[in-house]
Amino acid sequence: EPTPPLESDRQPPTLEAYLGRPSDAQPPPFLTLPLELHRLIVRELKYPDLLSLKLSHPYFQGMIGLQPTIHSRIQWLMSRSRMALPVPQSTGLSFLSDVAFVANPEVKGIMNKRRRHHDCLKSQSAREMTIKTLGWQKGRTFCFVLEASSCPWI
Repeated sequence: EPTPPLESDRQPPTLEAYLGRPSDAQPPPFLTLPLELHRLIVRELKYPDLLSLKLSHPYFQGMIGLQPTIHSRIQWLMSRSRMALPVPQSTGLSFLSDVAFVANPEVKGIMNKRRRHHDCLKSQSAREMTIKTLGWQKGRTFCFVLEASSCPWI
């Protein structure tokens, strides 16, 4: 009996099927990139960005599928904790699926703040820990979203 294709090898349905538009309508520019480029981009994303992309459009949900795992969710929270960034304190946090994970109001809030670079602006303890760990001078604007030495948003 043949084995089913891997999630990453599966060909997603056409964009027209997801967009609900006739093929002559213009989809958003990012969606017009070839599938190969979408796959290359997805491989480079960290968990929160992958999750945001997956939840942003059914096309990417179908393409990404089951790629993020419980381990990915735990690793992301551990890395935030190591950088002294806020982590959810709720005892009702579910790691079973991306949808259940993001349904938690604390996680949803962290994701929204991250998208707006709130951590780069407001996380004084994280900034101080980064300055101390990396030996930087005070006044540097480390970007916790891009993990870069300066944040383009501040």
